Amino acid sequence: MAAVMPSMGYAPHPNEMMKAAQWMGTRTVEVGVVPKPKITEPEDAIVQITHCTISGSDIHLYEGELKDAMQKGDILGQEAIGLVEEVGSNVKSLKPGDRVIILPVISCGNCDYCQRQEYSLCDNTNPSKEMEAAYGHRLSGKLGYSRFCGGYPGDQAEYCRVPHADLSCVKAPEDIDARKLLGLTNVVTTAWHALELAGMQEGDVLGVWGCGPIGLTVQRLAKLRGAKKIYAIDKDTQRLRIAEGFGMTPVDVDAHPDVAEYILSIEDHGLDRSIEASGYHSSQEAEYPAMQAIGLERDSSDTLLAIMKATRKGGNVALVGDFFFTTQNFPIGPLMQKALTVRGGQTWPQKYYPFLMDMVVQGKLDPSWMFTYVDDFENIPDMYQKLSHHEVPGRLKPSPPQKLATPQFFIMFPPPPIALDWNNLGFKVRDGNGHVEIHYSHSGENKWSAPQFVASPFIPVHGMAPGLNYGQQVYEGLKAFRHPANDKITIFRPDRNAKRMQYSAEVVSIPPVPEDLFIECVRLAVGVNAEYVPPHDSGAAMYIRPMLFGSSAQLGLSPPDGYTLAVFAMPTGVYHGASAVDALILEDFDRCAPHGTGAAKVGGNYAPVLRHSDRARREGFGITLHLDSATRTEVDEFSTSAFIGVKRDGDQITVVQPDSRNAIDSVTAASVLEIARTLGYRVEKRRVAYEELREFDEVIAAGTAAALVPVGSITMQSRGDKFEYRCGAQKEGGEVCIKLVQTLRGIQSGTVEDTLGWNYEVQAPPKGWTQQGEEEIELSGANVP
Repeated sequence: MAAVMPSMGYAPHPNEMMKAAQWMGTRTVEVGVVPKPKITEPEDAIVQITHCTISGSDIHLYEGELKDAMQKGDILGQEAIGLVEEVGSNVKSLKPGDRVIILPVISCGNCDYCQRQEYSLCDNTNPSKEMEAAYGHRLSGKLGYSRFCGGYPGDQAEYCRVPHADLSCVKAPEDIDARKLLGLTNVVTTAWHALELAGMQEGDVLGVWGCGPIGLTVQRLAKLRGAKKIYAIDKDTQRLRIAEGFGMTPVDVDAHPDVAEYILSIEDHGLDRSIEASGYHSSQEAEYPAMQAIGLERDSSDTLLAIMKATRKGGNVALVGDFFFTTQNFPIGPLMQKALTVRGGQTWPQKYYPFLMDMVVQGKLDPSWMFTYVDDFENIPDMYQKLSHHEVPGRLKPSPPQKLATPQFFIMFPPPPIALDWNNLGFKVRDGNGHVEIHYSHSGENKWSAPQFVASPFIPVHGMAPGLNYGQQVYEGLKAFRHPANDKITIFRPDRNAKRMQYSAEVVSIPPVPEDLFIECVRLAVGVNAEYVPPHDSGAAMYIRPMLFGSSAQLGLSPPDGYTLAVFAMPTGVYHGASAVDALILEDFDRCAPHGTGAAKVGGNYAPVLRHSDRARREGFGITLHLDSATRTEVDEFSTSAFIGVKRDGDQITVVQPDSRNAIDSVTAASVLEIARTLGYRVEKRRVAYEELREFDEVIAAGTAAALVPVGSITMQSRGDKFEYRCGAQKEGGEVCIKLVQTLRGIQSGTVEDTLGWNYEVQAPPKGWTQQGEEEIELSGANVP
């Protein structure tokens, strides 16, 4: 078929202008003002860009690697989504207002290659004679990727002209998160293409060289497709931690310079499939930069040498990292002698829709994990520089917050966990990046202030504050969890904690914090410390401590003028450990009086118990239990957690919680009762007599810090009573306890569907919020009224 090329540029609008990211020379990108595009060909669409990001390929252009194919003022960008503003007369599948993903590969749909769905090999969308001279053929055009690929203006702009829009735009649902769609533009399709090129099959052992967004996505998709084991090879320790968090086997190139030998020492037969996703810059040779500078070497073959050595005989190799030129040291011997199959090429994105979109809609795939940072479009020159120097927060992809006509630019949230011994955290204080504070003053605006970030773990407060002198203080405890594949962080039921804190605040005459403000503060505290949220598979969590107290100086016994809420967040293990504990009933101490403060979470209910708990531990008891103070004939709660009892009557299981006005309203216990109902158990919340302790089959301590801890026995020393309970051969808990804790932890950590809406997702704090908070704190001195 004769080649009929579309226009490479676009017809400029005579009156309307737009902002665009323009290449102005090596390592120089500027946000310029240029004419808005008009429909230039009848197959075009004009798309208003709402979100875009920077790709690794964009960085090649930024660093001048294709500078001979660039012209000053070229518009960059090949990963964006937006809204269709206008379509040409020949466009059939789109209409104004449609939300679309813009695919970077421009394909005609008619040539032999397009008919075979090999869209990046299209004959009719790239007039570059330079490419034909270098490769013998011209490949497809690409948006924003030099005149070598057709010279099409890119989509890092407020508007983009999209040629062959019926093939280059994919309609997207309105209710899908923009980050998920942005990941589908190029990264996910390239990763899927890599697995197709490699011929990956279920049960394969894979090696993936490179842990950037594409390499990590290859690994995750391979796992989804049933790979037996996946080696993630890189030298960036933070990216390797991300890979390990996804369940991959990390290989640090700095620790194992001969990667192939290291892999073969573990996998005797070698890798079934190997995928190169790091590109031509990946070299361990010290002389490579000098050889490249003087023209003796263009692309590096270091990874290919390792790949072909590590791949089994008859295995497959796929190349999707960018290679442009030639190399002096290509391993042709291993390729031929080992009967390896090597394939490469740019993605064929149109081929993989609607399949990949369906996976996202169905919840099987979430590409949003790769974006670690959000910034304004006007700052895109700075983001190019940061990405070039591997300084982008989270170390993966950036992207610009949405304004009416300015694209949004994302980088991934949540960030990966930092390097800690996650399996041995214990339950102790670890300072993170900072905490969140809000303040209230009766003499001021008589309302709570906006949340502020405070980097210091210390709170400057007057020594005569009622929180220190009169016990005018309440607190809460809740947890945040990292979900599988690091795709999100959620907080468990903060609305319940907000309501409980409001009740406790009323008891000690503190103005209540509105529920939505409390939740905002908690989300911000977790978000600003997100890298301290433990990995999903560690079993640990982030413990969140909101603390509310009278903070202004006050001598008289009356409510003070000022109050402070401070929210701290830190990684912790389980408070009582994972094994059963023995309980001791406290007989010489009454925790609270009838009609007192027992149902409020105030510090005064806990400090007096410390010496009794220490004595119990010395006697071999891991937890203490309180009976009612009036008669000491009914069960109230454990010192650290709620009481849950389990009864059996044949096949009927009943889960019981004491209904005592002297005990706090336990969020964990309330959740356990609801879970018990879903499991078909009978649930009772009622008064529990002391004598009934002998009738329980299992007893469980339920609390935020403790989670669910099986209780092996309860002892009342004055009576000589010791009631023992089923808790498993390894003291891991009885049958009911195990079912309850597995379901609870599954909901909290994202492995069990949250049908009850208990999890609140954490988002990245607003851009600049931490800096603004620090400035306000510095200006206000002690930062309390």
